[in-house]
Amino acid sequence: MKKEYLIIISAFIFGILVWIFDSAADSLFFYKDSFLNLLILDVPKPEIFFRFLILISFTIFGIIISGLFSKQRKSEESLNLLNNELEQRVEARTKKLSEANELLNSEIAERVHAEYKLKNNEKMFKAVFNGINDPLLLVNIDFQIETMNKPAIAYYGVKNFQTVSGKKCHELVNGNLDPCKGCEIPSTSYSDQPTFVERQGIFDPRITEKVVTYPILGDNGQPEKILIRISDITERKRLENHLVQSEKMAALGILVSSIVHEINNPNSFISFNIPILKDYINELMTIIDIYAGERPDFEVCNMQYAEFRKDIFKLMDNVEHGSIRINEFVSNLKNFSRLQDRVKEEWTDLQSAIDRVLSITRVQLMHNVKSFIKNIPDNHPQIWSDPKALEQILINLLINASQSSEDEALTIELRVEVNNNWLDHTILEVRDNGSGMDDAAIKKIFDPFFTTKSRGNGTGLGLYVCRGLVERLNGRFEVESVPGKGSTFRVVFPDRERRSKMRL
Repeated sequence: MKKEYLIIISAFIFGILVWIFDSAADSLFFYKDSFLNLLILDVPKPEIFFRFLILISFTIFGIIISGLFSKQRKSEESLNLLNNELEQRVEARTKKLSEANELLNSEIAERVHAEYKLKNNEKMFKAVFNGINDPLLLVNIDFQIETMNKPAIAYYGVKNFQTVSGKKCHELVNGNLDPCKGCEIPSTSYSDQPTFVERQGIFDPRITEKVVTYPILGDNGQPEKILIRISDITERKRLENHLVQSEKMAALGILVSSIVHEINNPNSFISFNIPILKDYINELMTIIDIYAGERPDFEVCNMQYAEFRKDIFKLMDNVEHGSIRINEFVSNLKNFSRLQDRVKEEWTDLQSAIDRVLSITRVQLMHNVKSFIKNIPDNHPQIWSDPKALEQILINLLINASQSSEDEALTIELRVEVNNNWLDHTILEVRDNGSGMDDAAIKKIFDPFFTTKSRGNGTGLGLYVCRGLVERLNGRFEVESVPGKGSTFRVVFPDRERRSKMRL
């Protein structure tokens, strides 16, 4: 503001200086008119008017210049203000951009680190996933496969994971879009807790599988993915069943021992006193014989004496025979409660063993069976086994088959097969077309005292004893049966040479 006033004052002073210069020119050069008057107008005017006019003109000019300068200064101030504001905004924006850039760089670094850790975790996950020996499948809620480990690829017999990605697990089994018949896995997919089912092997019915489903929950707490683990528990189930069976037999052994003890005590008195009682009766009979000889009509217990005398000794013999039978029964119970722990294995001619078995069972087979088929290869090599145990196994299987039905069209087939597979080297198979069994009966047929024979003459011990003998011979039992169509009992023995090497 001071500069504007200074311009006006300067213009005013410049007008005064012109006035003074004009006055000085008039005084020095004695002009009639003033210098300025001669320059501006040719008409005569009063001297003082022009001087005031010049002074006012310079003053007005100063005011105009001052106004222009003031506008310029205000424009410059506004421009500087805008420039400062813009610089502040640019500085603030630059600061925000710097902070955002630093944050972005930090996030990028964290993301790179997270990706690195994720890759390492993925590598570790794949290593652990593929390192598990059991087949593992990761599927979505619709059972579409998302990933699977190497054992699962081998289990389903596919080339690689890419060929089955997106397919449902049951498509790999039966090629259908519908779940496998009887599969319980879909019913467990809605649970938020791990569940398991046990089933017969889908590719090998001889094994038992345990399928465990582990749900992977989403943010809503509902399963979004399912991890399926398939384990072969055949050996474990066999051991469990063997343990349960051992516990049953241990309890049964205790019970049998108690029964044997309770029966032996009174039977011992009977068997011990029968000879003494016979001696007493013989002594008495001598006296009674003399008495009866003198009386032809002598009767005892409403019987003639001769008949009475014969009957009383017959009764004594029956009592003695009953005591002997009791003793034999008790002895059999003892043998049953402690089965033979070891078998005596040797090189056995299977053909000779089968011939002996058929000669023993021929009468019963001819009586109950319409058709008997023997399918045995010629020149069958000898097998390492216990011949007596082998004969007992075959006898029980053939007798069971002959009693499997009352149908007159009963057919039995005895088949022997030799394989190169050391684990399934020798297979003995007895097949019938009898009444068959359901799954519940199959699970119990090896339990002691369980029988399905319709004729009521089964003891329920034959298959129990057979299984014990087969296990002691390092073999295994396989049973297939369909109600109304018949049953197949298969005994499988490994190769002795390979078995010995495996033990070493």
